[in-house]
Amino acid sequence: MHFFRERTQQTIVGECLSPRAELLSGVMQGSGIGPVLFLDLAKLLKRNGFTVKLFADDVKVYLKVVENTDVTKLQGALDLVASWASQWQLQISVSKCSV
Repeated sequence: MHFFRERTQQTIVGECLSPRAELLSGVMQGSGIGPVLFLDLAKLLKRNGFTVKLFADDVKVYLKVVENTDVTKLQGALDLVASWASQWQLQISVSKCSV
């Protein structure tokens, strides 16, 4: 996605403006472009047969586990999420994850 390249940010506090800094990874919190990145993740998971729910920057992937092959399938979804996060240099907040 070309809109994630060559991005900069500045911060203003009162009358003071920081120098421009190049963004090397991730998405600024509250940005308009952030949700587009998560739609990309949802499409990736759906293409691979997983049920996905999104809310802001939260992703829920679920699957009814009936047999051992379902466990392997669910692990595949988690591996996809981890790979996607690594590609975009985003950290997964493990403390917020649950089963």
